[in-house]
Amino acid sequence: MADIAPCPRDASGALRWGRQLLHGISDSAALDAELLLAHALNINRQALLLGMRDFIAPEIFAAFIERRMQDEPIAYIIGRQAFWDFEVRVTPDTLIPRADSEVLVEIAQQIFAHHAPKNIIDLGTGSGILAIAAKRLFPGSDVQAMDQSVAAVEIAAQNAADICGQGSIDFHILNWRDGGWMSALRPPYDLILCNPPYVELDAKLDKMVVDYEPASALFSGADGMDDYKILMAAVKFLLADNGICLFEIGHEQGDKIKKLADFHGLKCDVKPDYARRDRVAIVQKS
Repeated sequence: MADIAPCPRDASGALRWGRQLLHGISDSAALDAELLLAHALNINRQALLLGMRDFIAPEIFAAFIERRMQDEPIAYIIGRQAFWDFEVRVTPDTLIPRADSEVLVEIAQQIFAHHAPKNIIDLGTGSGILAIAAKRLFPGSDVQAMDQSVAAVEIAAQNAADICGQGSIDFHILNWRDGGWMSALRPPYDLILCNPPYVELDAKLDKMVVDYEPASALFSGADGMDDYKILMAAVKFLLADNGICLFEIGHEQGDKIKKLADFHGLKCDVKPDYARRDRVAIVQKS
């Protein structure tokens, strides 16, 4: 990094150096520097903070800081991200899990508090977070997951094996934009979980998102509804009579989703996220 002072060797000095470089670039400069130094040392953040005097900053820490200065997300640099009550591997082949998606898990937990769904599917699984959360909540359930990306399915399967056990979730490489994709599945499903692409093509997104996260998992036509139109039509064939489908939606898409569900003869209720913005569509058969 030209024209930048060398990184100090001691951990506390390295952290100050990293925080200063990330100030103004990241809203969480101190936390970012701590996570990156802990990753460079192959320890967790708590161990770093508790044993600060004992550690020397590895040379790779400076490279991590430089990557973060280029807006690369922390999760892709360290290769992991927390979600719900576990942590998964992530790569640029998958979206970075966000707290918004945890609302789907909370609602599923509430709906099935007294009876577990027998058959579950996660459509567009990415890193596998929703399928894994479902398997942890309902360990006796049959859980399947699908994604069009071979690389994403490989990552999701690794995450599922690490967290839930080898073979605990059945993964499919399928694209719902291809004809006949449902023939490989095993409906009816008591619970369908889905966080599809729902961003408008001309939406203004953070540089970290646009430059690094997979566009195929973000954008869905001019109004962000292209994938919902396919999936809502499929729900009435995939869903059990008393089943529930939970879609993650954009915070301005609630009315559009309700109208789309009504068009297909389905009932739809919209629930907010932690910021009280529309986030989850609960879809059922009429």
